[in-house]
Amino acid sequence: MKKFVFLCAVAASVLAGPAHAVVIDFNDMPVNTILTDQYADLGVTFSAYEDGEEVPLAVVSDFGAPDYGNYLANLPNNSFSYDLRHDLVRLDFSSTLESLSLDVTSHGSLSVTFNAYGLDGALLETLSLGNTYAFRTVNFSAQGIARLDVLQPQDNWVYGLDNITFELAAPATDVPEPATLGLLGLGALGVAGFRRRKSA
Repeated sequence: MKKFVFLCAVAASVLAGPAHAVVIDFNDMPVNTILTDQYADLGVTFSAYEDGEEVPLAVVSDFGAPDYGNYLANLPNNSFSYDLRHDLVRLDFSSTLESLSLDVTSHGSLSVTFNAYGLDGALLETLSLGNTYAFRTVNFSAQGIARLDVLQPQDNWVYGLDNITFELAAPATDVPEPATLGLLGLGALGVAGFRRRKSA
C-alpha cells in the first residue's frame, strides 16, 4: 500500500516536470520591431521611458557585436525613424522569479545600472556593468524579482541587452495539471480497490 502511494507521488512529480528557464534572444523578431508584449505568453513585457514619457524600445542588430544576432538597444541618434534613447528600460514579469540573468554590452567607461524589485516594489538588488564593448553575462542572486529597471548612465549612451534568461516561480495557488489530477484519481481508485480486497 505505502509503495503504491509512493509510486503515484513519484509519477506525478515526473509528469508535472521541473520548471524550465525561459530565454528571450529576440532573434525571432525582425530588426526595428517595437517591443511591448510580444513575449507576454513567456512571462515578460517590455517598456521604456525618456524624461518620464513612454518611448519606443526596439530590436536592433550588430552595433559593436557582429553576428551576435538581434537584441534590445539603447541607441541614440541612430538611423531608424525614431530615437532609441531611454532613461529607463523596464521588464515586468508575470510572477516572481526563481532566477534571472542577461547579457549586456556597454560602450564606454560609465556603468549601466540594473535595479531588481519585488512584487511590493521593494528594491531587492542593484548591479552595474560598464565598459565591456562585448556582451557579458549579468547574474542576479535575489529571489522573488518581479520587475527589472535598466538605467543608462547619461543621455547618448549606447548599450544592448540580450539572452534574457529567467525562471518563473510557481504560483502558490497553482492549479494541478490534468496528468497530475489523473494520477491522483488513479491512486485514489487503487487505494479504494486495495481496501475492498482487504476487507473481503
